Amino acid sequence: DGSALIVIRNLPEEVIQRGHDGAGDFGGDLFPIKNPQGGGYFCLGNGRGTGGPDAAQRAILAPGPDGAIATERFENFREGTELGEALLFLEQALQDRKVTGDLAQKVEQYLNERGEVFTRFWYDRGWAFINNWSPAGLAERDARLLALCAEVAAAK
Repeated sequence: DGSALIVIRNLPEEVIQRGHDGAGDFGGDLFPIKNPQGGGYFCLGNGRGTGGPDAAQRAILAPGPDGAIATERFENFREGTELGEALLFLEQALQDRKVTGDLAQKVEQYLNERGEVFTRFWYDRGWAFINNWSPAGLAERDARLLALCAEVAAAK
């Protein structure tokens, strides 16, 4: 896959922002897995919306001597998943009313800002900026996200 690693890192957040229920097989279906009971090989199942074994993109796994192995793409996806979990943690804290008052307003404002930046960036970047995969200030927003999670965890 020739896309930038940041695409893989941002994918979990994109899935959350869009309200999807998963992100697909990520090329796990591109190579066969040895059947542990013997009898040859099989392909990993194709999840809903992945298009089948010959349509997978953005493979984050690679074939190793004993099965799938992690790649640099996998590590980027893992990091993005952790950030996605942080976003869901804040959302859940608001829904469960675990935070109130000024902290709840701070969380809500942050989530709204992040969603707006992500959406505006993702859909407004146009063809002229197709290789510009990171919105400005991404690292700073990620640092604020993690700091806000720590603040919410301490307040619970």
